Amino acid sequence: MPQLIIPFALSTALSLVVRELSPKPTNLSDNQPTQVNSPEVRFTEKQSLLPKRIIYGLAETGGGICFERVKPPYLYRTFLLCDEPIAGLRRVRIEKNNLFFDGLTNNAIRSPIATDGQANYPGRMKVCFRDGDPNQTIDALLASDFPSLAATYRQQGVATVTVRHDYGADWDERQNLWGSADAPDLMFLLEGIGVPDPRKPTNTIFYDPNDLDEANAARATWTRGVNNAALVQAHFLTQPYGGKYRPDQIDWDKVIKAADYDDEFIGVKDGVPIRRHTIDAAIKLSGQKPSDIIETFKTANGGFILNSGSRCWPTSSLPLDPVATIHDGLIAGGIQYRDGLPQREAVNRLKVRFIVDERNYQLDDGPILDRTDLRAIDGEPLDDTLELPCTRDDRRAQRLQKRYLDQKRLGKTLTVPVDVSYLADCKGLLVGYPHRFETVNFKKSNGIYFCRKATFAAGFASISLDLIEYDKSIESDWIPERDEQTFVLTDLDLD
Repeated sequence: MPQLIIPFALSTALSLVVRELSPKPTNLSDNQPTQVNSPEVRFTEKQSLLPKRIIYGLAETGGGICFERVKPPYLYRTFLLCDEPIAGLRRVRIEKNNLFFDGLTNNAIRSPIATDGQANYPGRMKVCFRDGDPNQTIDALLASDFPSLAATYRQQGVATVTVRHDYGADWDERQNLWGSADAPDLMFLLEGIGVPDPRKPTNTIFYDPNDLDEANAARATWTRGVNNAALVQAHFLTQPYGGKYRPDQIDWDKVIKAADYDDEFIGVKDGVPIRRHTIDAAIKLSGQKPSDIIETFKTANGGFILNSGSRCWPTSSLPLDPVATIHDGLIAGGIQYRDGLPQREAVNRLKVRFIVDERNYQLDDGPILDRTDLRAIDGEPLDDTLELPCTRDDRRAQRLQKRYLDQKRLGKTLTVPVDVSYLADCKGLLVGYPHRFETVNFKKSNGIYFCRKATFAAGFASISLDLIEYDKSIESDWIPERDEQTFVLTDLDLD
C-alpha cells in the first residue's frame, strides 16, 4: 500500500499532496484564521459561552472569566486556563510586573513574593491555583470567602486560578498596583498538559478518547508539560478536538523514531546543547481549524502527517536515504521536468519570527539570514518571512530558518509515471520519502527527489509521482560557529 499524506481522517483517496519539503511560512499579517499563540488566543475573555483552551509545553495566556464578584475592598475573578490538567502555574504578570510565589501548590491560597521596586502585591493580592484534576474540589479561596457558594462549583478537569485583588488604600496605590484599566490585566505563565510518550512503559497509550473516564485515567499516566514536537503532534491527532484518530490507529513505533530525533541535542555557539525540535503553544478550540493547527505544528520540526492503510503518524525532518531507484524500465509514459526554481519562488534573504521569552512569550523578529552570494546570483534581494509560532529559542529558530532557505534553493521538479511494480521495489514507501531517479534516456533529470504526491493512473497499471529535489545533507549542515548569529532584542522602551 503506498504511503499517503493525510491530515486527519482515513481516506480511500490515492492523491494527497505534501505542500512543501518543509511547511510554507504563514504570514500572520494576512487576513487568516486565528493562529496558534496569537493574541486572539492568549487574551482574557468574558462571555456566556467561553471557548476552550489547550496548553502544550510552556505558554503565557489569559483565561476565560467564569466568576467575577466585587466584595469591597476586593475584586474576585476566576479564570479558566486549560481544558485538561496541566503541570503548573509558574508566574503571574501584571503589565511589566512578574509576580512569583513560594510553593504554589494545588488549591492552596498564596500571596506573591515581595520584590524590590514593585508595589505591595504580597499585602494586596491572593491567588489560588488548581491544576485541573478531574476530581478537584471547589476553589479554596472561593470556598473561604463565599461560604454560600455550592461545593459542586468545581470546574472538574479544567485548570483554573482565582485571584483576589485589594483595591488599595487610595487611588494612587490602586494605580500603582493595577494600572489604569477597570480591572487588572493578568497573564499566566503555564506549564501545559500531559501527552502520551510510547517510550515510557508507565504511559497508557491505548484508550478510547471519547470515553471520558478512560481518557482521564490515561492522562493521569502522562508527564505534563512535555513539549517534544512529534509527541505533541501525535497527541493532537488522537483528540476529539484534533485529528479524531483512535490511539490504535497511530503507528507508535514511527512516533518513537520521530520523537527520538526531536529530542536529540544540537550544538550551539555557547557550548550548552539544546533539544532539536519543540512545540510550546496555546490553542483555542474555536476559531482555529484542526488542519490549520497541525500545519502550524509542522513548522516546529519540518515533518509531515503520513498514513499507510489504516495507520497514521507524524514524522520529523530526520534525513533519509532513497528508498528505491526509478530507472528506464519502470517509466510508464512521458515525464514533466523543471530544471530550476522560478524567480518568484526563490529566496535569498529570510526573516524569521519565533517565540521570545523576554517578550512575554510572544512572536518577535529574529536575525535575518542574508545570503549575499545568492543575491549576487539572483541579481536582486528576494525576501520572505518564516513564521515559527510554536518555536522558542533563537538558536533553534535559526536552524529551521537556514534549512528552509536551503530547501527553497532546490529547484528541480519531476512528474513521472512509473509501473505499479515499483510499489514492491520501494516497499510501499512513496509519499514522504526520497527516491533516486537514475536513467539513461533522461540523464539531465537524474538525481534524488522527495515524493510529494502519488496517484494511481492508467487503470491502476501505473502510478504518477510528483517529485521535488531533495538533499538530506541540508538537515545536518549547521555549524554553530559559522551559522549562528547573535540575537539581540530590539529596545521597545519609547520613554
